[in-house]
Amino acid sequence: MQEPKTEPVRVQRTIYGRILEVDWKDGTAELHTTTGMVRVSFDTSRSEELRRFATQHVAVLGSAELSDTHDVRLLELETIEPTIADDSFWRPPTPDDFIRESGVAPYTFPDPSEVDDPDDVEAFLDAIFGERGAT
Repeated sequence: MQEPKTEPVRVQRTIYGRILEVDWKDGTAELHTTTGMVRVSFDTSRSEELRRFATQHVAVLGSAELSDTHDVRLLELETIEPTIADDSFWRPPTPDDFIRESGVAPYTFPDPSEVDDPDDVEAFLDAIFGERGAT
């Protein structure tokens, strides 16, 4: 026995991402988000509006068709607006970014004037390691 076909679940959604691929003839675009890609459909009369926003970070509001797992399968564009985006998703972090995120201060070599006797190994190691050497 065949199960009756159910209509797809539709909800209003605003999805943030970057428009990277636009098919002008079919009236579809790819909205790339931090979690994947969402297909967006639009009326071809809005092509000029999409052309302005291509490759930009945008907020797209529309009627979303959900899959069985409640992921957005298709978003029918109603409004589109530019957004100010955190570009960290689109550019690789620099070494300075990693240092800032780690919360670890850069190492600074101790001032040699802090060691009274240059032949005193214990004083030298204490100046270098400070409290870290104590166990």
